[in-house]
Amino acid sequence: MSGGSTIVDLRVSDVDFGVSPAAESADRAVVTPVDDAEPLELEQYAEPIDEPGPALELDEYEVPSSIAGKVWGTVLILLALGWIGFFGYFAAPIFLAVPQPLAISITSTLGLITMPLILLGVVWLIARRSSKAEARRFNATALSMRVEAEHLQNVIAAMTNTIEANRLALGDQITSMMAAASGMAEQIANAHDQAAALDAAARTAEDKLNVLLATLPKAHADTDSLAAKIEATGLTASERAAALDAQIVALTERGKEADALTSGAAERLAANIARMEATSETAGARLESVTATMSETVDGLLDRTASAVDEARKGITTQGDAMLAMLSANQASLDRTATDSASALADRIAEIEAVVNRVSEVLNNGQAQVDALTQSIQDSHGSAERFAGEAAPQLLDSLMRIRDTANAAADHAREAIERIVPDAGTAIEAAGKEALEKSLAAIADAQTAAAASATEASDKLNEQMRAIADASGHIEARLADTSDADGFARRVSLLIESLQSAAIDLSAIYAADVPDKSWAAYLRGDRGAFSRRAVKLVGPGELRAIAQAYENDYTMRDHINRYIHDFEAMLRAVLAQRDSAPIGVTLLSSDMGKLYVALAQAIERLRT
Repeated sequence: MSGGSTIVDLRVSDVDFGVSPAAESADRAVVTPVDDAEPLELEQYAEPIDEPGPALELDEYEVPSSIAGKVWGTVLILLALGWIGFFGYFAAPIFLAVPQPLAISITSTLGLITMPLILLGVVWLIARRSSKAEARRFNATALSMRVEAEHLQNVIAAMTNTIEANRLALGDQITSMMAAASGMAEQIANAHDQAAALDAAARTAEDKLNVLLATLPKAHADTDSLAAKIEATGLTASERAAALDAQIVALTERGKEADALTSGAAERLAANIARMEATSETAGARLESVTATMSETVDGLLDRTASAVDEARKGITTQGDAMLAMLSANQASLDRTATDSASALADRIAEIEAVVNRVSEVLNNGQAQVDALTQSIQDSHGSAERFAGEAAPQLLDSLMRIRDTANAAADHAREAIERIVPDAGTAIEAAGKEALEKSLAAIADAQTAAAASATEASDKLNEQMRAIADASGHIEARLADTSDADGFARRVSLLIESLQSAAIDLSAIYAADVPDKSWAAYLRGDRGAFSRRAVKLVGPGELRAIAQAYENDYTMRDHINRYIHDFEAMLRAVLAQRDSAPIGVTLLSSDMGKLYVALAQAIERLRT
């Protein structure tokens, strides 16, 4: 097919099928080959031949078969079956009954059976190969060949028409391919111009990325300096917090020393009270023994005993006053110590608040700088993304147009310009891809570097903020503990003041006239003067008077209930603290505690 095409015209001549098949003749027609013709597929233009030319029907010329042949065939088959039946029923037992070897018996039996059958087959073949039968078969074969020859002639005629139509279509296609090649040359020129514009855009993008990369080190340096400032601020805050912790620990130690001093005073007071009670018991026992043994001299010794009892009572009273004075002095010292500690603690709290305010100002300044830096990084990142968003679609659009142009050209004229279009399309696509990959890689590197710098600065700032928050939490906890201690001391002081004021009203139950000495001591600052006087005056008779006043006088009942309520509230607040047992004992052993016990006993007697 490379040198051209040759079309052979076949014609079927008259054939004397009755004489010899070699009498066929054919006329051959050679068509001039067409140079430079491309191979075509006939299926594109050839129309299928649905209705071929008139053909001879084989059934019209078929010679009927002989009835005699069928009869003779049937007779021969019946004879063969009859012989097999006869031999199997009559002759086989006779041959098998003769004594001889088995192999010889089987061989002779098969020979006797097959010899008549072979004879019948030979007779049948001779009958089938007669002259009439051969003539009949030859006529059928000749008729079949004539029908096939006519059908082939019709097909060749249709193929000739199709080839002529294909030749015309090929000329039109060559003309259109030449026009497409001209258009492809123009498109290639346009693609070259677009590649040049793409190269210029890539260079512009590279310049912008270089500017962005040049500004990134400055932003990183600003971030590092800001992180260093924040770290220095955190270290300063940590040092000041450590100093504050040390001062709070020292204040706690001073409080523990004051608690120990108070506990020692309470224990000494309890020991003195125990000694006084023991002395009273000893004196009572001695008085009872003297009364029992010297009953006859009671009248003589009565005055002496009374004087001794008075002296003992005076001694006990003197010792009690001395111990109460010592307790008051210790209490005043404790109040002064608590007041001084509270004042110093308030000063330290003010200093801590000032330090915290300064730290907050520094953190606010650092946060403003971090926000500004973050904004600048976001602006840079946004500009990079905008550039990538503007350049990348243009590059991709240009590449897509170039690729579509190349594909269309390849589809229309793949074989006509097979050495031009693939090379140009490959070069353009490679150049576009390389420029786009370089631009996108530079943009990705710039974005990665900026994101890494911002993330690192944010992590450092978060760590320092967490450290400052932890230090602030510790400071607030310390301040809360100090405030609780200060509030406890303030509440106890208010309750003591209320109890001492209530003692003035309670003294009026069993002593209507209050001496000026007690008022003078109260005005000088001795708030426990009335409590001591009320305790001294309490006795069995006074308890009954208290019970009667509680029952009859509603105002006095309110005073007694308020006194008991305030003292119990103070005692509960004291017992809720650590190591509060000595302080509770001290409170119960004081004048206020004794007055509380007396009032409670009086109310209990009233209830019972």
